[in-house]
Amino acid sequence: MRQKILLVDDDTANLKLLREILQNDYDLMFAKTGGVAISLAEKQPDLILLDIMLPEVDGYEVCAQLKSNPVTQDIPVIFVTVRTSEEDETRGFVAGAVDYITKPVSGPIVLARVRTQLSLLEARRELERRNEELRQAALQREVVEQIMRHDLKSPLNTIVSVPEILLEELSLNSTQEKLLRMVAESGYNLLEQINRTLDLYKMEQGTYFFEPALVDLLEALDRIRFEINDLLRVKRLGFEMRVDGRLLKGESNERFPVAGDKLLLRAMLSNLIRNAAEASPVGEVVMVSLSRAAEQVVVAIHNKGGVPLEIRERFFDKFTTFGKKRGTGLGTYSARLIARTHGGEIRLDTGREGMTTVEIRLPFNVLSSGGRV
Repeated sequence: MRQKILLVDDDTANLKLLREILQNDYDLMFAKTGGVAISLAEKQPDLILLDIMLPEVDGYEVCAQLKSNPVTQDIPVIFVTVRTSEEDETRGFVAGAVDYITKPVSGPIVLARVRTQLSLLEARRELERRNEELRQAALQREVVEQIMRHDLKSPLNTIVSVPEILLEELSLNSTQEKLLRMVAESGYNLLEQINRTLDLYKMEQGTYFFEPALVDLLEALDRIRFEINDLLRVKRLGFEMRVDGRLLKGESNERFPVAGDKLLLRAMLSNLIRNAAEASPVGEVVMVSLSRAAEQVVVAIHNKGGVPLEIRERFFDKFTTFGKKRGTGLGTYSARLIARTHGGEIRLDTGREGMTTVEIRLPFNVLSSGGRV
């Protein structure tokens, strides 16, 4: 569809000349007075070429009225006039004009100025369309988030918590315990996927509401070990946990509390430990060591097997993956976001040949830093 231009001039000869210049490329509207021009502008032309010296209402006043009306304020106005002084041009731009063409007009100059302003207008409209699409997408995301948080997460909390209560309060045989743990594990996995989808965007935007509480890392690690047990068994991998250099053996009532978001910390450790297990050669050991140093909690995940050179520099970048047919490349990226959300940092250590270590450092004082991060 052709763009529409409103030509405003009280001189018929001038209107005829502008029509001859523009009629092959644009649809044209005509007005000889300021009042008619203001009325026709309500029909939303794409551009207005406006003479300054008009009867009754001059071009400056016409332009000022157009810019004060929400319906017409975004229509670009080019003044076409015999007035050539710097003062006249300044007054025109102050009134809201975007350009200035002096009479007698030149066809090539008129076409060039018109095309420039219409191109800028189209670019601005495209930007506005995209901004509106983003706004609508953001609104839709909020709706989806509400659905997921209220309609999905509430029943999932029950699915996760009830098996744990039954395991503690009832005397069950091994088969019953296994089935209940499978239910809880499935619930945690689904809850993790929901949280990851919702929270990743918020952490990227710095709008995630961080509510730290005390989290037992050893309990989280025990749960993760249970979750990846099939992977450990298939690859005949050992799984070791150390606290301040001391190897933990068998069941223990020991605790290793850290301040943080339970679900985020668990998701971060689960991603990194699963990556370590998948990258380990058959028959090796995945080791997780916990320690406290310089007012920090240090979590280090060690495994045999080096990170490919192709991805070492971008190991924590978004969508970085290597050799996984179903990998999303979000695991290590989200781990870094989670560490930073906690006021900490994460790094990759490949200094030892054939070994990979991912080290997370979290501050002790994170409990006092709740809020949007």
